[in-house]
Amino acid sequence: MATPPYSAFSSAATPAGAASRVPSGWADRLRRLVLDVRLVANDHIELAVLEAQRAGQVLVRSIAAAVVISVLVATAWISIVVAIVVWLAEHMPLPAALLIGAAACLALAGGIGWWVVKHAPEMMFEATLRQLKATAKAEDEAERDDDDEVKEKEQKMHDATTRSATP
Repeated sequence: MATPPYSAFSSAATPAGAASRVPSGWADRLRRLVLDVRLVANDHIELAVLEAQRAGQVLVRSIAAAVVISVLVATAWISIVVAIVVWLAEHMPLPAALLIGAAACLALAGGIGWWVVKHAPEMMFEATLRQLKATAKAEDEAERDDDDEVKEKEQKMHDATTRSATP
């Protein structure tokens, strides 16, 4: 017969007489608390990883958009310069066409820039921050509830000692 694996929470792991010092259910509560903490930590880590992946994808798209914007702005600048030079040199309608092309490039660059700005908040880990704030709020509420319970017990003890002290 094989011996069972060692567990810090099993009754076999407690020294003789220690079981009488530990109230029943405390080991189970502690084990569940450790498990809950581990599960919450795993959930937060998974959420952070997923948001990091999403932020990475948005970053790659933003960099690609920045490259396109740079090319379009450079093209517009060259077109404007060429239009001015041609217009001054020949006074022909070709510069007007080049200016229209430059304006179209700038309008396209502005649209892509607007798209990048619109998607920038997706890189801010909103879900992770929202989850961490909710967890912190729940912990604060639990702490306040515990404080209220302690105050109620202290008040009851005070009331009991006051009643027993009065003749």
